[in-house]
Amino acid sequence: MKVISVFGSSQLKPGTPEYVEAFQIGITLSNLGFTVMTGGYGGIMAAVSEGAFIEGGVTIGVVSDVFSDRKPNKWVKKLVTVSSFKERLFYLIENTDAYLIFSGGIGTLCEILFAWNMMQVGQIP
Repeated sequence: MKVISVFGSSQLKPGTPEYVEAFQIGITLSNLGFTVMTGGYGGIMAAVSEGAFIEGGVTIGVVSDVFSDRKPNKWVKKLVTVSSFKERLFYLIENTDAYLIFSGGIGTLCEILFAWNMMQVGQIP
């Protein structure tokens, strides 16, 4: 099964246009047979996971001890826990077949640029 890492804002609330769009994309990805992998928390991560989950899809949340004040969203079927932000970033970027990027903040920008740089230097396909 192909895995798609989804990056985007953790700040979006249910009902916003971007949340609804991510939810619908989660449904589509699940129906196409993709596993959805996210950072496991709220916002876009919850929306796309919820869409995939309700369609019976596989959802993976990669969480970190760094965010001890947050709980994984309830739509995560498989939880991967790592100890650092760096490990979380590497896991999301290295254990996937493709990336889907939504709008977000500096964390999303970091994820995009890191993945792009790893591709550019031949570390990942």
